[in-house]
Amino acid sequence: MQITIRHGMTGAKMATGVAVVVDVFNASTTAVTVLERGAARVLAVADPAQALTLRKANPDWLLVGESADEAISHQAFDLPNSPHAVMQCGEMGFNGKTVVLSTLSGSVIMTEMVENEQCDIILTCGFVNMGATVRWLHGAGVDSVTLIPAGGLGGTHSPEDAMCAMYLKNELETFPNVMDALVRFLRGSESAERFWGDSALYNESDFNIGVELDRFSSVVSLEKEATGIAVLKKLDE
Repeated sequence: MQITIRHGMTGAKMATGVAVVVDVFNASTTAVTVLERGAARVLAVADPAQALTLRKANPDWLLVGESADEAISHQAFDLPNSPHAVMQCGEMGFNGKTVVLSTLSGSVIMTEMVENEQCDIILTCGFVNMGATVRWLHGAGVDSVTLIPAGGLGGTHSPEDAMCAMYLKNELETFPNVMDALVRFLRGSESAERFWGDSALYNESDFNIGVELDRFSSVVSLEKEATGIAVLKKLDE
């Protein structure tokens, strides 16, 4: 299997064939968790204003995410971009529902990916569904795959996304991985600062869930609906 790693928006535009989008903290992890909690689908949108418009037109849909726009309050979202918050809600809160996900980076990359007509199949993966994604890619007889670490705002590289993509590459090539060392490194990284202390943006449990290997068994696909919106679903549904 030929495996290429291309970062961020450039990677989203250059990917061909089978591609895997990786956003560990938190978009990929949140989306997988939402689907595991029973949601029918997750609509990924880049613009939080679009997310609010979709919610207004569909009051029974749930809105999950975050916004850098000071004009859009965090209270406008039902839940933050947080797998921990999703887990706290339980399955009844999501069962059979449509969830709209708008994040600062991951959903932006996802919306770009579905516009790439060179991609035949797109998946999203974090550590939480690593094994399932590896097994699917091997079982599908994929000849080549592009792995796309989403990174952060402004095209910055995020160590958790880069390391997750490399972990996935190693698993596909049956090279050894050492998850404990990776978690120790990430815990001390700049990316993890958002989870600790008085200035924390997320719950510490979001870090723990994000680096929990194979917590879930879902393979999650990313496609473009007839409406043009990016949609995430369990691949077997």
